[in-house]
Amino acid sequence: MTLYRFHVRDAAGLIEDEEGIDLPDLASVFKHALRSAREFSAEASPAADMLFEIADSTGRTVLTVPICDLAASKRPVARAHPHFAANTQKVPPFA
Repeated sequence: MTLYRFHVRDAAGLIEDEEGIDLPDLASVFKHALRSAREFSAEASPAADMLFEIADSTGRTVLTVPICDLAASKRPVARAHPHFAANTQKVPPFA
């Protein structure tokens, strides 16, 4: 298990996730981001530029995921960062 932090970035800046969550792999990270985005969108309307910057236990950003895309789409898009892409497994789309 790896500790991942789900920071939120928008035009106003970065809100850091101080606690994080232990997850086994990037597919689980993506599923958690999807659930979190849908929960967030049910309570408030996220700005179009709002996204998750997901960092691993070293603080390195491994995935960025637009929150609006996650909340609205059945086939959201996530981007692995170039320094991580060589070691990245494919993250399947989730409904």
